[in-house]
Amino acid sequence: MASKQSGRSPSTFYEVVLCGPHDLIRGLLVGLSIGAGHEPVIVYAHEHGISDRSLRDKLSDMFKPGAHECQIIMDNVTRGLLKRRAAKVLDRTGVRIESDRRISRAEFKFEYLAYAPRYGAEITALLDHLPRGARLVSHKNEETVNPSAKGAEGYTPVHDYELKGGGEIRGRIDRVLESHRLLDRHPLIKVDDIELELV
Repeated sequence: MASKQSGRSPSTFYEVVLCGPHDLIRGLLVGLSIGAGHEPVIVYAHEHGISDRSLRDKLSDMFKPGAHECQIIMDNVTRGLLKRRAAKVLDRTGVRIESDRRISRAEFKFEYLAYAPRYGAEITALLDHLPRGARLVSHKNEETVNPSAKGAEGYTPVHDYELKGGGEIRGRIDRVLESHRLLDRHPLIKVDDIELELV
């Protein structure tokens, strides 16, 4: 996902809201990137568990009947390509930039409940090895071991082992997205939508 021009992975990302048909927007962004020889980072928010915009923004949409808005996370090079050609893009395709804001950080909350030590160990390992640039904050957990309940799970809601916890992961949007995907794959971890802090 790194830019071919710089050879380095981008560190600045933007939330860009485009107004127009989604298929046209996808084709437009791919075409811009191919034409510039750039390998883009383009993430469609509704496909990746990213919270949509604030209620105030949603309410303002009510005054734009028929508008098709697409919330996209993109790297700074792709955003620059789009911004420089915004007038021409609007003229030729009707796609317009509705908003354009830098993402200062992203975060999501999660919780989990495991009834076996091996599942507790899996969850702990995931949280101990988050992608660099994503950090675990306000994590709390409680482990309960009750040997007298061993073998009773089939008859009562009592378990001999229980690990219950939750917290928040915060950091750079690309690393938070990666963490969100990793945790969401585990059947015992429930993840909330990713929230963006915009400037």
